[in-house]
Amino acid sequence: MNAPDTRPPAGLGHWLPLLAVLLFPLPALGEHEADHRYSVRGYVLGPDDAPIEGARVGIRMGNSTLGSATVDSSGYYSIRLHLHDSDLGKRLTLRTGESEGVVKVQFTAGDRSTERVHYVNFIGGQLSEGPLSRSRVPPWVYVLGGAVVLGVLAAALSRRMRRAAKRQVAAAAAPRPKGKRRKNKRKAR
Repeated sequence: MNAPDTRPPAGLGHWLPLLAVLLFPLPALGEHEADHRYSVRGYVLGPDDAPIEGARVGIRMGNSTLGSATVDSSGYYSIRLHLHDSDLGKRLTLRTGESEGVVKVQFTAGDRSTERVHYVNFIGGQLSEGPLSRSRVPPWVYVLGGAVVLGVLAAALSRRMRRAAKRQVAAAAAPRPKGKRRKNKRKAR
């Protein structure tokens, strides 16, 4: 009795690699190269600095819509665009609700390692460029806090060093019991 033929039908063997590529595309195919990625990120907040969850932020360049995103519960959005070095200095129009603003594309042309990010915020309907700290703590508070911590550490270290020095002086000035001296002399012999 002959064993059953387990070979694939003729002609199907050379289609399997193509079929595998079509069914399981590589995730990298959907990514832009590093020098083409340009992220626009920021917050959409009301006049009371409360996040406007669910708002849509759209970006256009001229008459072309480049991308959009929905604001999350903290008011944050992020949109990844595909821009080239030739787009440097071009104008992007951002719109959310009734608010609209224009910013210029900014990055170092030819830099293929630094992430290209543009921070654009809408606060109370007004466009504001630059990173936004939701904590609203002024930078000078961090400097002052650092100085206070260093001062406390320096004072504690100084106090500890003075105590150690006093103990050494007291130990040197204190008379030693005679019994201990004899034992030390006997051990030295």
